[in-house]
Parts: sequence; C-alpha cells; structure tokens
Amino acid sequence: MKKLLMILILTLSSMLMAEGKKGNAGDDFRKAGVEYEVKAKKSLEKGEAERSKIYFRLAAIKKNAAKLADEGKWDDISWDEYYELKNKLHKTKSDGHKKKYNK
Repeated sequence: MKKLLMILILTLSSMLMAEGKKGNAGDDFRKAGVEYEVKAKKSLEKGEAERSKIYFRLAAIKKNAAKLADEGKWDDISWDEYYELKNKLHKTKSDGHKKKYNK
C-alpha cells in the first residue's frame, strides 16, 4: 500500500511539474528577441551601428511573432523580412572579416 501511495504521489508531482513548464506559444520567440537585443547592444558598443540596427529589427520581428503565436495567429507570421535581414547580417559579417584580413 505504501509503495502504491508513493508511486501515485511521484506520478502526480511529475505531472504537475510538467504542467508548470508549458508557458505560452510565443515564449521561444520572445527569448530569441531578448537575445537579439543583447547582440544589438554589444554591436553598438563595438561601434557596429549597421549590425546593431539589424539586430534590433530582428528582435522586433521575433517579439511580434511571439505576440501572434500567443494569439494563435501562426499564419500571420511572416519571415520574409527576417530572412532578408539575416542574409544582410551575414554579409556585413563577411565584409568585416574581409576588411580585417585585407589590411
């Protein structure tokens, strides 16, 4: 009987802990948005204004996606600008690398 009671308690507590970790649909987008803001601030401190601007815009896109995901409006999320900016960011990184080693 004690074993059965312990198993029941452990099972219920595991279920409650799993239930508490669910969060909102847009939480991962929100987290990514915060990470982009951190990168934007670091880029600005390094004097990389263009990269900083891109990171801030990526953060805004992710936060908007989080809001839409929370509302269940998954089809309203557009990633066109996001991927365009990511490509531009990659290009600025490549250009910076070339300038650094072509001095």
